[in-house]
Amino acid sequence: VCDVVHHNPNLRSLFLTNVNDGDHGTSILGPMLGSNALQLVDLNLSNTQLSNHGAGQLSNGLQDNTSLHQLNLTGNKVGDEGCTTIAKALHSNKTLAGLGLSANRIGDEGVISMAHMLRENSTLEFLDVSRNEIGFKGAKAVATVLEDMANSTLSYLSLKFNPVMGDSEGIHRVIEFSIKLNKIGFWKFLHEDRVWPLIMRQLYGTHGGLDVSYLLLRLRPDSMIGASANMCNSTTEL
Repeated sequence: VCDVVHHNPNLRSLFLTNVNDGDHGTSILGPMLGSNALQLVDLNLSNTQLSNHGAGQLSNGLQDNTSLHQLNLTGNKVGDEGCTTIAKALHSNKTLAGLGLSANRIGDEGVISMAHMLRENSTLEFLDVSRNEIGFKGAKAVATVLEDMANSTLSYLSLKFNPVMGDSEGIHRVIEFSIKLNKIGFWKFLHEDRVWPLIMRQLYGTHGGLDVSYLLLRLRPDSMIGASANMCNSTTEL
């Protein structure tokens, strides 16, 4: 990491994936990001055995960083503790737009800290917490923030392949919270006799495979119409 950084002072994208020294890397990158000596825009540390300790080192740098837009930590071991430290850093960070935390052993505690962060953060647009250990309590905390419209920038959230996705009632309520975000009449559209049953059939038929990502309907209504149309075309008549 030292060699890569020191020999490339104008580095904007750094991909250090599928290695086993994630914590060592963040001990170097964290301070550099914090001092803005390294003007990275895109940092990928997926599958690097990054622990909550490494996440903490990275978070210290994120608090004052003014350049990083994308951070991918997929496939690590940050856990609830690491997720919480990252969330705290994003209370003050004003530039990060995308955060990937899929497959990181994150449970309700970690994602609830993310929900609290979303109430204050005004730059995050993409958040992936799929393939973790999030239950209904954590998913509801996030959904409540979205329902309250406390966050106006987040446009993509992935909760797929979490325990809550195996609970039909839990899925329904999270989806319902997300749908209520729209302010332009699509709630009624989605409850049309020919549309809602198709959505619910798909919902209960896929369970854990269902991506409860949402495209904010108030920003992307055309996407919702397209998705519903595709579902109608691909699903047999009830």
